[in-house]
Amino acid sequence: MPTELEWEYAADGGQASKGYTYSGSNNADEVEWYWKNAGDKYLSGDWNWLIIESNNNKTKSIDTRKPNDELGIYYDMSGNVREWCWDWYGDLDSESGFYRVVKGGGQRPSRTLFFVLGCRCSIYRASLILYFLLTKRGI
Repeated sequence: MPTELEWEYAADGGQASKGYTYSGSNNADEVEWYWKNAGDKYLSGDWNWLIIESNNNKTKSIDTRKPNDELGIYYDMSGNVREWCWDWYGDLDSESGFYRVVKGGGQRPSRTLFFVLGCRCSIYRASLILYFLLTKRGI
């Protein structure tokens, strides 16, 4: 597992970064699966839980979206699934804890603001227990 810093370095394009909003593009639909495009049909308009739930969002195969061409990483770091990091959730310098940091976005949104939109990699930081507690459901 990468550390949180290693994950962010890769997601943001490292020294080859072109300053994209998402990993590999400024257009979320090119590089990630998220609540608008991971279901039976493409959704438009505002985020609406009932419509999203009925759209049957599912995890997608790797390599089905444009890669993060800055570093040649061929999987979706902005969306599709959330990813574990080695670091403990809490203070950035925590050497122990109960929960690991998760990064990235997901194709199945929660009822929280964390996943309302496609997720810019470096601003999202949570733990799976926080996700579970806020949504009262597993992922």
